[in-house]
Amino acid sequence: MSGQLSRKSSVPILVASLLISLIQFEALAEEKLSYAPKLGARLSTGLLQNQGTIRGDTPTVGGLNLSYFHFPTRQWGIGAGYRAEFDYVKKSLPFSGLVLATRWYFYGAGTRVDSVNEGLRSETLDDYGFYVGPQVGLSNYYFGLNPADKNKTDVLEGSFLGAELTGGMDFRLNRKFELNAEGVVGIFSFARSDDRFRIRVFLFNFGISYLW
Repeated sequence: MSGQLSRKSSVPILVASLLISLIQFEALAEEKLSYAPKLGARLSTGLLQNQGTIRGDTPTVGGLNLSYFHFPTRQWGIGAGYRAEFDYVKKSLPFSGLVLATRWYFYGAGTRVDSVNEGLRSETLDDYGFYVGPQVGLSNYYFGLNPADKNKTDVLEGSFLGAELTGGMDFRLNRKFELNAEGVVGIFSFARSDDRFRIRVFLFNFGISYLW
């Protein structure tokens, strides 16, 4: 008799557990997540190293770096930007161009996560975010006239395609602004116009990002 009662009492418990599981599943399915995109503005310093047939390097200070990143998930970012590196000794702009980049955040979320569930809005934002990722840059260079050319007609200018590796950190100030520090190391480059110039970059970027 007691065995029958225990079996009968377990049935409602099982049904209730299934109902709770279904309710939780539906709640998760109805939750909508969105990830705030980023606008970044940074200053940079570093070294431009030529690995072409004309060897040499040029230091840069106070370069400008602008970027936009879109986040399909909380860990991955895909972005594009513009950078310009200055040579204040020669008072010239030796290096500038466009960049396509990706970031993988291995510690902390890459941006603010906004969620909506049954009309209730909430957001989460980690204090720190650390990332690594590759990027590709299509860059132009200008180093003025060739000093070895007596006729003063050989202008050292052109473009190249470079592959680079980045690693950096975001420090969140509030829900809208964060500080960013990033290192960039050139892996290899391809000359597009002149084999004498294949620029490899070693840069440190520091600035601020705005989270939409």
